Amino acid sequence: MTTPQEQRLQSFLSDAFPAAPAPDALKARVAALAAQRERRDSRDSSRARRLRLGFAGAAFCAAVAAIVSIQPQWSAAQALRRMDAAMAGARSCQSTFWISRPDGTPYDKGRTWSQDGKWRNESLLRTPEIEIYANGRVWRYHRSENIVRVRKADGPAEHNASGFTIQSMTHDYALMGLHETIRLGSKSTVAGRPVHTVFLETDRADQPERQEFLVDTATDLPVSECLYVKQNEKWILCGAGTMVYNQTLPASLFTPVFPTGTRVLDVDQSREELRRRLAKGIETKTVADRKIVIRDLQVNKNGDVFLLYSAGKHPGDLFQCHNRYAGRDWKIALTDDRGVRYLPQGYLGPLDDPNAEHREMFVYDAERLEGDWWIPETPQAPWKPRRFTLTFHVNSVNLHGGENSPKKTADYAATTSFTLAAARPEVQGLPEYFTDLSLNDISVDSAESQARLRNAWDRAYTEADDAEHRAHDYPRALAKYQQAIVLQAQLERSEGRSYGTNSWMWLGVYRVQSAMHHRPEALAALRHAEEEALRGAEAMNSDPAKDYQVKRVRALMKQEGIA
Repeated sequence: MTTPQEQRLQSFLSDAFPAAPAPDALKARVAALAAQRERRDSRDSSRARRLRLGFAGAAFCAAVAAIVSIQPQWSAAQALRRMDAAMAGARSCQSTFWISRPDGTPYDKGRTWSQDGKWRNESLLRTPEIEIYANGRVWRYHRSENIVRVRKADGPAEHNASGFTIQSMTHDYALMGLHETIRLGSKSTVAGRPVHTVFLETDRADQPERQEFLVDTATDLPVSECLYVKQNEKWILCGAGTMVYNQTLPASLFTPVFPTGTRVLDVDQSREELRRRLAKGIETKTVADRKIVIRDLQVNKNGDVFLLYSAGKHPGDLFQCHNRYAGRDWKIALTDDRGVRYLPQGYLGPLDDPNAEHREMFVYDAERLEGDWWIPETPQAPWKPRRFTLTFHVNSVNLHGGENSPKKTADYAATTSFTLAAARPEVQGLPEYFTDLSLNDISVDSAESQARLRNAWDRAYTEADDAEHRAHDYPRALAKYQQAIVLQAQLERSEGRSYGTNSWMWLGVYRVQSAMHHRPEALAALRHAEEEALRGAEAMNSDPAKDYQVKRVRALMKQEGIA
């Protein structure tokens, strides 16, 4: 007797193996499945990339590599050698896939083609909508910006996977820090064809994953893949896809042709121009035993401030120092001559990922580039000229150390200041260099949208907290907490991740409703806080019985007599 999950998979694959080719039926079936259950946790966007490429062969070869790495039994090794040979001999592959989050919201769905070392990915839900890899270059088309970003690459993956052989995939996955195990499952029949199952499991600390492949025993080729994530001891289906091999694909699929009027940006050239510009620096000062070099300062129309600088750190300095960011033993205070208060917003420097091949471009005299971003507490509209003062509080000794080095302590005893004038906003939203400093060819339009939501949420929460605790203006605090809740939900959908922090907002609603003696509304808010706390625990793969926020909310519920 088969389980409902197996029955569903059988039904899904029956369209992948029709008596005669039926691509329209396959597309319809995949679309129907996506509508039924599009579940995907996307806290790690590399998972989506991994699954998409996996449908075209990369993930399957990773499975092969994992089995070899743990020295399987003779029968498994024999089967894997046949699979590896079959993949190596495949002329082409085309796949259809869907991916979603565990909460049911869609994350991605689309198609992938590969032939003769060339690739094409099309996404229906995410940007870039089209990606093409051919002749040592990757083209990524962002429809919302009407722009194509092109750069040199060794392969279609963001980390430039070195290839799809057993040895290369073992190397690539080791670089990504993934440790996987493999097991062979039972044999079955799908649409009259014998298949056997291969399970690839990743024991990730944040969220375990399982990839399940069905392999055609006649051809030794994987014909389907399902992706599961483990939450609360349950495996949740978060994606599926089918693959078809050895069809002759049209060359036009791999030709980088885009709509007329599309702007083409050479990412490599843009990064090199930025590197040369930043090398000049604006102002340099020595403090303690290091130099601080201000390399760029920009302001946008909302009054956000973007700073690029060097502060004496090597690319590998990732030590912990009781700082918001690893590898930092300094803090910066930003003020202006108009008395505006600025809130830290984020980090702008190149990613400290060892696989970011462009990271070394932004190292000057062995010191890496740093970046910070602030937002004004109140919108600066209309914006007026001003002078900024940047005060650096640094450790007396320039600290160094890797990610695994002992935790350090900074005294922040030495200080130096820079005063820089800004006559006008240089940009509307994010600086143009934003994509040059990012590992991914991210859409600036999407990034700006997320930044606006984040800024609005920061302001709403700050104003709610101030109204509640300082001004005791409870109606205003209630309105701002409610606004923050809506903005948080929009931000989670925009960024494709669950923060699970709306529980704190609902507790704010509970407090101010209680202060206004609105007991029914206060208790309703407390129940919402519990729901959000449980969602947050699920997003963090945390045991609800041990989760701090869940326990805190339930203690309040017990106190209110509604536990």
